[in-house]
Amino acid sequence: MYDVVVCCTQKFKPFLIRMLESVPPEVNVLVVYRQGEDFTGLPREINPVEVAEPFTRGVYLNRGAQASRKPYILIADADFYFFPFSFDMVSAYLQKAPSDPTYATGLVYRVPPKEMRYLNKGSRHTPGGLGALRSYCFSGGQFFPAQNPNILPREYFLDVLGGYDERMRGWGAEDDDLQRRADRSGMRRVRLPLVVLHQHHPRGYSDTEDYRAGRAGNKAIMQENDQNKAIKSGGLK
Repeated sequence: MYDVVVCCTQKFKPFLIRMLESVPPEVNVLVVYRQGEDFTGLPREINPVEVAEPFTRGVYLNRGAQASRKPYILIADADFYFFPFSFDMVSAYLQKAPSDPTYATGLVYRVPPKEMRYLNKGSRHTPGGLGALRSYCFSGGQFFPAQNPNILPREYFLDVLGGYDERMRGWGAEDDDLQRRADRSGMRRVRLPLVVLHQHHPRGYSDTEDYRAGRAGNKAIMQENDQNKAIKSGGLK
Protein backbone atom coordinates (compact mmCIF):
# COMPACT_ATOMS: atom_id res chain seq x y z
CA MET A 1 0.00 0.00 0.00
CA TYR A 2 2.93 2.37 0.62
CA ASP A 3 6.67 2.65 0.19
CA VAL A 4 9.08 4.36 2.55
CA VAL A 5 11.15 6.82 0.50
CA VAL A 6 14.40 8.10 2.00
CA CYS A 7 17.40 9.88 0.51
CA CYS A 8 20.89 9.66 1.91
CA THR A 9 24.46 10.83 1.49
CA GLN A 10 27.58 8.85 2.34
CA LYS A 11 28.02 10.93 5.50
CA PHE A 12 24.64 9.82 6.84
CA LYS A 13 25.00 6.12 5.97
CA PRO A 14 25.58 5.11 9.65
CA PHE A 15 22.26 6.76 10.56
CA LEU A 16 20.52 5.10 7.61
CA ILE A 17 21.73 1.69 8.83
CA ARG A 18 20.14 2.24 12.21
CA MET A 19 16.97 3.60 10.65
CA LEU A 20 16.65 0.53 8.42
CA GLU A 21 17.03 -1.70 11.45
CA SER A 22 13.87 -0.08 12.86
CA VAL A 23 11.73 -0.77 9.76
CA PRO A 24 9.92 -4.15 9.63
CA PRO A 25 11.14 -6.39 6.78
CA GLU A 26 7.71 -6.46 5.14
CA VAL A 27 7.82 -2.68 4.59
CA ASN A 28 9.48 -1.76 1.30
CA VAL A 29 12.13 0.97 1.46
CA LEU A 30 13.45 2.97 -1.50
CA VAL A 31 16.83 4.53 -0.77
CA VAL A 32 17.87 7.34 -3.12
CA TYR A 33 21.57 8.18 -3.34
CA ARG A 34 24.14 9.53 -5.77
CA GLN A 35 25.70 7.25 -8.34
CA GLY A 36 29.13 6.01 -7.30
CA GLU A 37 28.51 6.19 -3.55
CA ASP A 38 28.83 2.97 -1.55
CA PHE A 39 25.58 1.79 -0.03
CA THR A 40 26.49 -1.88 0.27
CA GLY A 41 26.45 -3.65 3.63
CA LEU A 42 22.99 -2.43 4.69
CA PRO A 43 21.15 -4.52 7.29
CA ARG A 44 18.17 -5.32 5.08
CA GLU A 45 17.08 -5.44 1.47
CA ILE A 46 16.24 -2.10 -0.13
CA ASN A 47 15.19 -0.82 -3.53
CA PRO A 48 18.11 1.40 -4.60
CA VAL A 49 17.46 4.50 -6.70
CA GLU A 50 20.68 6.01 -8.05
CA VAL A 51 20.73 9.66 -9.10
CA ALA A 52 23.37 11.41 -11.21
CA GLU A 53 22.83 14.94 -9.85
CA PRO A 54 24.61 16.27 -6.76
CA PHE A 55 22.60 15.91 -3.58
CA THR A 56 19.45 18.01 -3.34
CA ARG A 57 16.93 16.55 -0.93
CA GLY A 58 13.81 17.52 -2.85
CA VAL A 59 15.16 16.23 -6.17
CA TYR A 60 16.21 12.92 -4.63
CA LEU A 61 12.85 12.40 -2.91
CA ASN A 62 11.05 13.19 -6.17
CA ARG A 63 13.10 10.48 -7.91
CA GLY A 64 12.16 8.04 -5.17
CA ALA A 65 8.47 8.88 -5.57
CA GLN A 66 8.74 8.45 -9.34
CA ALA A 67 10.35 5.03 -8.84
CA SER A 68 7.66 3.86 -6.42
CA ARG A 69 4.65 1.94 -7.69
CA LYS A 70 2.60 2.05 -4.50
CA PRO A 71 -0.46 4.27 -3.97
CA TYR A 72 1.15 6.08 -1.03
CA ILE A 73 4.65 7.18 -0.11
CA LEU A 74 6.00 7.74 3.38
CA ILE A 75 8.75 10.34 3.15
CA ALA A 76 11.39 9.78 5.81
CA ASP A 77 14.83 11.06 6.74
CA ALA A 78 17.88 8.83 7.06
CA ASP A 79 18.32 9.78 10.72
CA PHE A 80 14.79 8.80 11.81
CA TYR A 81 14.15 5.82 14.05
CA PHE A 82 10.75 4.12 13.93
CA PHE A 83 8.63 2.00 16.24
CA PRO A 84 7.22 -1.18 14.62
CA PHE A 85 3.71 -0.40 15.89
CA SER A 86 3.79 2.86 13.94
CA PHE A 87 3.75 0.96 10.64
CA ASP A 88 0.82 -1.17 11.83
CA MET A 89 -1.04 2.03 12.67
CA VAL A 90 -0.32 3.60 9.28
CA SER A 91 -1.38 0.47 7.38
CA ALA A 92 -4.61 0.12 9.35
CA TYR A 93 -5.45 3.78 8.81
CA LEU A 94 -4.74 3.82 5.08
CA GLN A 95 -6.86 0.74 4.49
CA LYS A 96 -9.99 2.76 5.24
CA ALA A 97 -8.89 5.92 3.42
CA PRO A 98 -9.94 4.98 -0.14
CA SER A 99 -13.55 4.26 0.92
CA ASP A 100 -13.89 7.47 2.93
CA PRO A 101 -14.72 10.53 0.77
CA THR A 102 -13.14 12.92 3.29
CA TYR A 103 -9.74 11.59 2.26
CA ALA A 104 -10.27 12.09 -1.47
CA THR A 105 -7.90 15.05 -1.64
CA GLY A 106 -5.03 13.37 0.13
CA LEU A 107 -3.26 13.01 3.42
CA VAL A 108 -0.43 14.75 5.22
CA TYR A 109 0.48 13.56 8.70
CA ARG A 110 2.33 16.04 10.89
CA VAL A 111 2.64 16.92 14.52
CA PRO A 112 0.57 20.06 15.22
CA PRO A 113 2.75 23.20 15.45
CA LYS A 114 2.08 23.70 19.17
CA GLU A 115 3.22 20.15 19.92
CA MET A 116 6.17 20.58 17.55
CA ARG A 117 7.51 23.46 19.61
CA TYR A 118 7.24 21.26 22.68
CA LEU A 119 8.90 18.24 21.07
CA ASN A 120 11.67 20.27 19.50
CA LYS A 121 13.30 20.71 22.89
CA GLY A 122 14.83 17.41 21.90
CA SER A 123 17.27 15.35 23.90
CA ARG A 124 17.17 17.73 26.85
CA HIS A 125 13.99 15.93 27.89
CA THR A 126 14.26 13.33 30.62
CA PRO A 127 12.04 10.24 30.92
CA GLY A 128 8.58 11.45 31.88
CA GLY A 129 9.23 14.92 30.53
CA LEU A 130 6.73 14.53 27.71
CA GLY A 131 3.78 13.51 29.85
CA ALA A 132 1.61 11.09 27.91
CA LEU A 133 4.44 10.43 25.45
CA ARG A 134 6.91 9.41 28.14
CA SER A 135 6.87 5.72 27.26
CA TYR A 136 7.92 6.48 23.70
CA CYS A 137 10.96 8.63 24.48
CA PHE A 138 14.60 7.74 24.92
CA SER A 139 17.13 9.79 26.82
CA GLY A 140 20.88 9.60 27.13
CA GLY A 141 21.70 11.55 23.97
CA GLN A 142 20.82 8.81 21.47
CA PHE A 143 17.37 9.91 20.37
CA PHE A 144 14.94 12.76 20.67
CA PRO A 145 11.36 13.09 19.39
CA ALA A 146 11.22 14.08 15.73
CA GLN A 147 8.63 15.62 13.49
CA ASN A 148 6.50 12.88 12.02
CA PRO A 149 7.09 11.97 8.38
CA ASN A 150 4.75 12.97 5.56
CA ILE A 151 2.51 10.29 4.09
CA LEU A 152 0.99 11.32 0.79
CA PRO A 153 -0.85 9.75 -2.16
CA ARG A 154 1.94 9.27 -4.70
CA GLU A 155 -0.01 10.40 -7.77
CA TYR A 156 -1.34 13.47 -5.97
CA PHE A 157 2.17 14.32 -4.82
CA LEU A 158 3.55 14.07 -8.35
CA ASP A 159 0.67 15.16 -10.60
CA VAL A 160 -1.11 17.81 -8.53
CA LEU A 161 1.69 19.21 -6.37
CA GLY A 162 4.49 18.52 -8.84
CA GLY A 163 6.55 17.00 -6.04
CA TYR A 164 9.18 19.08 -4.30
CA ASP A 165 10.20 22.25 -6.11
CA GLU A 166 13.35 21.24 -8.00
CA ARG A 167 14.56 24.82 -8.26
CA MET A 168 15.59 24.48 -4.62
CA ARG A 169 19.12 23.35 -3.85
CA GLY A 170 20.60 21.34 -1.03
CA TRP A 171 18.07 21.15 1.76
CA GLY A 172 16.05 23.48 3.93
CA ALA A 173 12.54 24.96 3.43
CA GLU A 174 11.47 22.29 0.90
CA ASP A 175 9.08 20.62 3.37
CA ASP A 176 7.56 23.96 4.38
CA ASP A 177 7.02 24.86 0.73
CA LEU A 178 5.42 21.47 0.00
CA GLN A 179 3.10 21.78 2.99
CA ARG A 180 1.99 25.29 1.98
CA ARG A 181 1.26 24.22 -1.59
CA ALA A 182 -0.61 21.16 -0.29
CA ASP A 183 -2.75 23.41 1.91
CA ARG A 184 -3.53 25.70 -1.05
CA SER A 185 -4.54 22.67 -3.12
CA GLY A 186 -7.24 21.78 -0.60
CA MET A 187 -5.47 18.68 0.65
CA ARG A 188 -7.02 17.43 3.85
CA ARG A 189 -4.54 16.98 6.69
CA VAL A 190 -5.05 14.10 9.08
CA ARG A 191 -2.83 13.61 12.12
CA LEU A 192 -2.02 10.24 13.58
CA PRO A 193 -0.64 9.85 17.11
CA LEU A 194 2.70 8.60 15.84
CA VAL A 195 6.01 9.32 17.49
CA VAL A 196 9.11 9.03 15.34
CA LEU A 197 12.51 9.41 16.92
CA HIS A 198 15.39 11.40 15.52
CA GLN A 199 18.89 9.96 15.97
CA HIS A 200 21.14 12.34 17.81
CA HIS A 201 24.09 13.88 16.00
CA PRO A 202 26.22 16.82 17.11
CA ARG A 203 24.92 20.34 16.65
CA GLY A 204 26.18 21.62 13.32
CA TYR A 205 26.57 18.13 11.84
CA SER A 206 24.36 19.10 8.91
CA ASP A 207 24.31 22.87 9.46
CA THR A 208 27.07 23.59 6.96
CA GLU A 209 27.86 26.69 4.93
CA ASP A 210 26.30 25.02 1.88
CA TYR A 211 23.15 24.38 3.90
CA ARG A 212 22.86 27.98 5.06
CA ALA A 213 23.43 29.33 1.54
CA GLY A 214 20.95 26.89 0.03
CA ARG A 215 18.31 27.53 2.65
CA ALA A 216 18.38 31.29 1.98
CA GLY A 217 17.74 30.72 -1.72
CA ASN A 218 15.12 28.06 -1.00
CA LYS A 219 13.20 30.41 1.27
CA ALA A 220 13.11 32.97 -1.54
CA ILE A 221 11.60 30.33 -3.87
CA MET A 222 9.04 29.43 -1.19
CA GLN A 223 8.09 33.10 -0.82
CA GLU A 224 7.72 33.37 -4.59
CA ASN A 225 5.38 30.36 -4.56
CA ASP A 226 3.41 31.98 -1.73
CA GLN A 227 3.07 35.25 -3.64
CA ASN A 228 1.94 33.40 -6.78
CA LYS A 229 -0.38 31.16 -4.73
CA ALA A 230 1.27 28.26 -6.50
CA ILE A 231 0.04 24.72 -6.01
CA LYS A 232 2.20 22.85 -8.49
CA SER A 233 5.96 23.16 -8.13
CA GLY A 234 8.20 24.73 -10.71
CA GLY A 235 9.88 22.05 -12.74
CA LEU A 236 9.44 18.37 -11.87
CA LYS A 237 11.76 16.55 -14.26
